[in-house]
Amino acid sequence: MAAFTSACAVCPHAVQANTAWLTRFSFAQWPQAAHVREVPAGSTAISSRPALSALCARICRNTPDPRRGPTLEVKPGTAAFERMIAPVTPDHRHLTEIESIFPPGPCDKLGGCATGFRVPKDFSGTANISVFRKARPGEEYQSVTTFTAKDEPMHCVPYLDKSVTEVVGLLKERGVRVSEYVDSTLVGADGGSAERPSVPGDWHVEGGYLTEPGVATLRVSEEPMAKEDITFQNDKSLRAYGCPIA
Repeated sequence: MAAFTSACAVCPHAVQANTAWLTRFSFAQWPQAAHVREVPAGSTAISSRPALSALCARICRNTPDPRRGPTLEVKPGTAAFERMIAPVTPDHRHLTEIESIFPPGPCDKLGGCATGFRVPKDFSGTANISVFRKARPGEEYQSVTTFTAKDEPMHCVPYLDKSVTEVVGLLKERGVRVSEYVDSTLVGADGGSAERPSVPGDWHVEGGYLTEPGVATLRVSEEPMAKEDITFQNDKSLRAYGCPIA
């Protein structure tokens, strides 16, 4: 599954959110005997709203003080990433030394169903550990992925290259409204913003993601998608989830 082009890109790839560069190897890891310090995190909650940052995975954080040891932040994440634990260094390198603790049995969460994590007793570096929880109404996610991922509203729903009007209707049926559109032809271009509050209903939808519960951003284009792009994205969904999106 592909990571983003940068920590604050505006265009998610079809399967994996930016959080992938934090945790793409940790989902399959299991605790090792040498790791002796356990930190339960299954029921952690906070009452204050964490700082927000830029899309597309809202994890562009303040750099931890290098003089400190591991720090823990609990953040709102999209449904696919609830209960995910992401340990990184100050320069955002994934820390394989700090491993998630998974309960026995199956888990269908993209980010795993962690109940805690283990820090090696000889760990001496600096770590910023993020635990993602369910977001409250109106609270912006700090970790997002495509809206076709497992547990997301458009999971296994064919939408690629459909009109904006059609996809807005599909989202509305699932309790989601669209707050913003990203013009794919302007992404990365100089002299203009790719973000739009509205677009014509006959434009084509290339992708999308939720920015908070019940609120989505769509990636769109005035021109139809190329057939090879539709095939590529569709095959990607078939490999990841076993269902088509076109």
